[in-house]
Amino acid sequence: MSKNIILARYKEEVSWINRNINSFDKFYLFDKDGVPEINPHEKIVYEYLPNIGREAHTYLHFIVKYYDELVDDDIYIFSQANPSDSNPGFFKRCANLSLNNEFPVYMGSHL
Repeated sequence: MSKNIILARYKEEVSWINRNINSFDKFYLFDKDGVPEINPHEKIVYEYLPNIGREAHTYLHFIVKYYDELVDDDIYIFSQANPSDSNPGFFKRCANLSLNNEFPVYMGSHL
């Protein structure tokens, strides 16, 4: 199982990614503004997208592009900007996140 975060960025600050690089297996950063100031890292997948369709366009782009690579036991979190801005402790809770324990509590019982 891997934990991945898919980020839709326009002008948001993203230096928090490098500070939390060990919280996820991969950061997919889709940027609609230009190259953000971020240190390159093997866990960061960067792609520039045209500025259309808001964050929903970004999430759909990810699903279509990576559809054949998506697996049932991976966790994907879709976010715009820093998720801990509106959810303090987000990265700490993600450290132990798994499909068998906290995930259904956070995402509902439809899993």
